[in-house]
Amino acid sequence: MKKIILLGWFLSISACLCAQNMDQRVSIVFRNLNLSEALTQLIDQKDIPLVFNNAAIPPKKINTTFRNYKLAAILDYLLLNTPLGYQVKEGAIIIEATQQDLRKKHYITGTIVARASGENLVGASVYLPALATGTYTNEYGQFSLELPEGDWQLYFSHIGHAEKMATLSLNRDTAFVLPLEDNLTINPITLWDTSNALDRLPIDWNLEKIDLRSQDLLPRFGGETDVFQTMHLLPGVQTGADGIGGIYVRGGNTGHNLITVDGVPVYNSTHAVGLLSIFNPDVIKTAKFLKGAYPARYEGRLASVLDIRTRDGNYNKLSGSTHLGLISARASLEGPLFNNQDQKSSFLVAGRWSILDQFLEPRVRSYKLGQGEEGSSTYDFYDFNAKLNYHFSPRSKLYLSFYKGKDDFNNFGQVQQRFRLINPNTNELLGFRANQEYDEYVNWGNDIFSLRWNKEVHPQLFASTTLTYSFLKLNFGYQTQDSLLGFTPEQLLQYELLAGLYQSSIRDVAMKVDFDWYAGLKHYVRFGVRSGFLDFSPGILQYNATNLESGLGGTQQNRNIQGRELALYAENSQQVLPKLRINYGIHLSSFFVDQRNYWLFQPRFSFDYQWHPRVSLFGSARKTSQFLHLLTSSTIGLPTDMWVPSTGDIHPESAVQYALGSEWRLNRQWSLELEAYYKGMDNLLSLSEGISFIDDWESNITAGRGTAYGIDLKLEKQSGKTSGWISYSYGFTNRNFERINFGETYPFKYDRRHDLKMALIHQINDHWSISGNFLFGSGLAYSLPSQSISFQFPGSNFPVSVLDFGSKNQYRLPYFHRLDLGLNYQFTKWKLRHHLYLGVTNLYNRSNPLYYRIRTSIRPSNGNLSEFRQFVGVQSLPLLPSINISSKF
Repeated sequence: MKKIILLGWFLSISACLCAQNMDQRVSIVFRNLNLSEALTQLIDQKDIPLVFNNAAIPPKKINTTFRNYKLAAILDYLLLNTPLGYQVKEGAIIIEATQQDLRKKHYITGTIVARASGENLVGASVYLPALATGTYTNEYGQFSLELPEGDWQLYFSHIGHAEKMATLSLNRDTAFVLPLEDNLTINPITLWDTSNALDRLPIDWNLEKIDLRSQDLLPRFGGETDVFQTMHLLPGVQTGADGIGGIYVRGGNTGHNLITVDGVPVYNSTHAVGLLSIFNPDVIKTAKFLKGAYPARYEGRLASVLDIRTRDGNYNKLSGSTHLGLISARASLEGPLFNNQDQKSSFLVAGRWSILDQFLEPRVRSYKLGQGEEGSSTYDFYDFNAKLNYHFSPRSKLYLSFYKGKDDFNNFGQVQQRFRLINPNTNELLGFRANQEYDEYVNWGNDIFSLRWNKEVHPQLFASTTLTYSFLKLNFGYQTQDSLLGFTPEQLLQYELLAGLYQSSIRDVAMKVDFDWYAGLKHYVRFGVRSGFLDFSPGILQYNATNLESGLGGTQQNRNIQGRELALYAENSQQVLPKLRINYGIHLSSFFVDQRNYWLFQPRFSFDYQWHPRVSLFGSARKTSQFLHLLTSSTIGLPTDMWVPSTGDIHPESAVQYALGSEWRLNRQWSLELEAYYKGMDNLLSLSEGISFIDDWESNITAGRGTAYGIDLKLEKQSGKTSGWISYSYGFTNRNFERINFGETYPFKYDRRHDLKMALIHQINDHWSISGNFLFGSGLAYSLPSQSISFQFPGSNFPVSVLDFGSKNQYRLPYFHRLDLGLNYQFTKWKLRHHLYLGVTNLYNRSNPLYYRIRTSIRPSNGNLSEFRQFVGVQSLPLLPSINISSKF
């Protein structure tokens, strides 16, 4: 009996000691071992009482290092993604085949915020070294994990904030709000030690997160901080000279880019013919740019996605900022709505007003006077943003955001000439006065609204219900008068008037419901539905013309078109293996118009494989479609470009893209990324040659196809006193339309073979930094007339001259290159943070032509007056100094 008691006492003591051993800290290095060898090393080196059947151990490679980790966390990692589990039994740790973790599981639900402002942090990483996995916060700063009961170490990080480690004893469902401290370092160090395979969380791959702090320090046009200027420096992104004309991504058109603000599509995103975006930098929280594999939740465009999320406002205290530069002035104010000790509400208002007209108008007036003309040109724009937030509870939140912006351009002038002639019959002196007047204007604007309700349905399931509204309207008017008067005596001899008004608009009203489901450690599922109503007024032209011989003209009106859109999507980001993560999904969309219903099936797939601790491989395949078409008639992307829908006769556009790439983390500071792609596009829409926006678009369009393929490369230095990147793109893109270039394939205008960009920032000390951009690229493709052909219509007495342009886009503009420099001084005075920026655009005044025009002049030749034509390049930006001063409180 005593022996039995002693044996029971010995077994119970052994079990207690073994349970305590599960919490012991262990440091051990595994180098290219099989799983069975790693377990044996634990027994030999650390005297861990492991019991297992070697024949049941699967062939899994282990190559990692643990420093002061709990034994339980090490075993969790070693047995991850195997059919094995462990339990403490009779003084030993028994490893056996099981699909179930014997420990009870609980949910961790959290929101990660910035401590200073209370703002939710989008895309913050939540990492569990013990399981070599983790997750990240969604667009609203939320995350969820399901973990077995026990003690866990979690690491939280976000760009621009200090990393934080927390130890959590999990014995019930837990919800919390975790604040991260601001990291005021200009160039934060790498978040994870890339020498350790545990320390890389493969999330949001193939995504460019635009660094909002870097764009504040890089050289900027007119001193304006702008998200588009940073996008222009990324590989695969093409623009016209100096950014004029919009954004073209991997052979796509400007209308192939989905640009959203808080989930609402934006139909005109630029000011000043593409030089600036409509997005006030004071309100941007995050800017995500996807050009390769964008997942199924994004819809409706062929080329790229720019997903902009606005800030909520400061939940803790009243704060604001002011900025003044050569182009605009802006200001913002934010803070809690009420006595906000519990951080339940906040507001944010921001405005930007153009002051460019103060410099532009007198210069243009002076220039016109030099040409013998009285007149001027004016240009103004403004943006206004507002956002309100209220938290009914930690699980229920309401957001209201609003944007309104407008551009207004006017150009007018008058030329008067007086001359005298002698009547040869009567020798009478006759006086005449010729008067020419013109007045034209164009104004356009966006209205954007969203009302969103976020609800935690379950610790693993978050729902977001959003009502959206987006409206773009364009007005374009012109009037010209030519008159000839005799003033001896005063009489009207001839009078001509031409006037017109062009209007166009698109209205998009929709409701959508999106779900985020954190389905365990290996799955992050998103699904949702969107229903929308679109109203198109693609162009109304009213015009009249009168002179002494003809009367008024008439009106021309394109039909108003209405369509209904329905979209459903589902996607899953899944960790298949410790080193392999995939994202796959389906987007199904429908568009009902002209009694016809289009259904489009769009599969998406991408993967990221951690081949080596410092080398990853990634690839993607996607099909995308869009019901909207942007018809462009201008050469520089004016807002007269017209959005039109698919109709009963016009099919949606579609594209298939394949991409394969690799990223090398050369060391803690340097990384190199290389990606090759191929894209085929069908049912592209274009105006036929010789057609302008004032014509009936439905009768003057042609459908075609295009291809784009190439390589994008990016070398980036992410930390240290000097940071920045070098990007290079080598690509081809072409078009083929039945009614353009006689049906022959021709290079797309933005078929730019070589495109090199450099962006560098050097932090001299805590206050001073210098920066520079250098851009070099092949010239854009364009057409020029090769000869003039004269012929005469039957019954006509006058010959007609027609210019022959030959093959389309057979010529190239000269190589484009430009150097910009910037100097930043940041300091604190009167309890305010100040930032003084001085810079220069196009330092060596390179004359980069935007396009060529034909200039005609009359010259005497061989005793006769002859007409001469020459091609003259129209320069975009000359050497331009910049200054901006900003203050924040």
